[in-house]
Amino acid sequence: MARRRDEQNAAIQAAVVSAAKAIAEPAAFRDKGLSRRTIQVLVNRGITPERLLSMSESQLRALPAIGEVAMQEIRRFRARFRA
Repeated sequence: MARRRDEQNAAIQAAVVSAAKAIAEPAAFRDKGLSRRTIQVLVNRGITPERLLSMSESQLRALPAIGEVAMQEIRRFRARFRA
């Protein structure tokens, strides 16, 4: 009985962490000039704003669903936020 409760608690905790992550990750990109679609593509592939700044253009182009419009957004983002 205790084991089942522990498993249920672990499953609930994992769901909460997953939901929080789904909210927090896109928030890191908000108000930075990227469309919702571009943000979603980046987040789905685990790309953070910091990683986006360090990736090469060829690495970005290799990502599925990154077309010319998304690349233009990303170029503006990188020009604005690179130190």
